[in-house]
Amino acid sequence: MTTRAMLCNISYAGLACILATQCTFAADRLEPGCLVFIQASSAADQTIFLEGTLANHCGKPVTAYALSAELVLRDGSSTTVSGAAEDFIWGASATPAGVPAGGVGPVQPDESRPSAKWPMTAPPNSKMALAAVIGRVSAVIFDDSTAVGDDKLIDTVFVNRRDDLREALFWQEALARFKGPLAGEGPLKRLIDLADVPERERTMKLARKPLLISSHAAIVAAQLEWLDGEIDRGRLTRGEATAQMEKELARQVTVLTTHVERRKN
Repeated sequence: MTTRAMLCNISYAGLACILATQCTFAADRLEPGCLVFIQASSAADQTIFLEGTLANHCGKPVTAYALSAELVLRDGSSTTVSGAAEDFIWGASATPAGVPAGGVGPVQPDESRPSAKWPMTAPPNSKMALAAVIGRVSAVIFDDSTAVGDDKLIDTVFVNRRDDLREALFWQEALARFKGPLAGEGPLKRLIDLADVPERERTMKLARKPLLISSHAAIVAAQLEWLDGEIDRGRLTRGEATAQMEKELARQVTVLTTHVERRKN
């Protein structure tokens, strides 16, 4: 078997999809393999990277997935590591109704899309003995909030979405609360200081995700900074820029609200 063949992750279900002119999976027997991961490359040195192409043969839109990797050692043994997950839900509804997403939002049926480049953590003392790294889709979440695959990874995706929803609601409320002061002089980015992110980090005490609040604050700050630039260039009025931020936060809240709880298949 060639190295390229060893590194291509194509399950029996995925191989059938590629060889057939048409490929469908019945809703009552969906499995992670309906989202085919065609591996492009990996590195078996100091860091293991997985990247490739996702092909959706599940028959319905995919909003998130998780990968695992089989680490094949030179002595013929193997071990499996997991944890890489990509969620497309943030891009949902980002394009006008009726317009194909074109790589934004859920992966549509029969759509192929490049995956993220994922670093995988190998067990101690195994990296130097690696012969191959084979990536597989281990969990898939659909646009109706049903899911198949590794329950632990699926639960992690939904927990992350609930965290994201809480942060989106916080910034939506903060913008509404400080809309008056922001209507005057100074940049819209002052919202970050007005919301007192450091104090919120101290009071929330998120040991599970210590960077959750600051990372979301950085995203909001970048959006506000861009809007401030548009105001300075005369492309938006202050009122238009504020309304645009309100619309974006409302979009995030609406999308996340309908996708934070897993439904039974």
